[in-house]
Amino acid sequence: MATQSQVSQYDAFINKAAAKYGVNPSVIKSIIGAESSGNPKAVSPKGAQGLMQLMPTTGKYVYGLGGYSGGYDPFNPEQNIDIGTRYYSELLKRYKGDEKKALAAYNMGPGALDSRDGKPYDDTEAYVKKVSPSPGQAVVGAAKDNALMSLATGGAGGAALTSGINAGGAPELLGSALGADSGALGAVDAIAAGPT
Repeated sequence: MATQSQVSQYDAFINKAAAKYGVNPSVIKSIIGAESSGNPKAVSPKGAQGLMQLMPTTGKYVYGLGGYSGGYDPFNPEQNIDIGTRYYSELLKRYKGDEKKALAAYNMGPGALDSRDGKPYDDTEAYVKKVSPSPGQAVVGAAKDNALMSLATGGAGGAALTSGINAGGAPELLGSALGADSGALGAVDAIAAGPT
């Protein structure tokens, strides 16, 4: 099992990719922890590679979609996280935002999941429970995603961010704290951590 610091050292890459593809960075961190324990050189017995344990055919396919420079390198942390996050975001689209199905497909492969009419293997069910965010993490993760996206695109995003957060049941304070782009990530982290 990965320690917090083993995965946290990749936070900049995780947050960048999560913002780019519109996914919860907490989920990406959980995937990395579960898949590779934060080891960028990890190779599974089945041949999955890198931090996000991408099968070579999957990694090369996503790499081939474009937007990458240099050659495909599954052991490059930034590239592996970007490709794995992009792949996960595509699975979310395929399964119409159903995070549990997208995570199951990430773990067992979408073909295998579809061939079982969406019923994951038992070990995949355990994996999904392990990497799925708790309800609180999901709300804060969504807020952080929106703040990251707003910062990444240079937009104000405050009104949409506030309404999106409030729709998720977060306190008004979270929405108003993120209304301004500067310091938005710090505000999310401070609110997520709770009183000190």
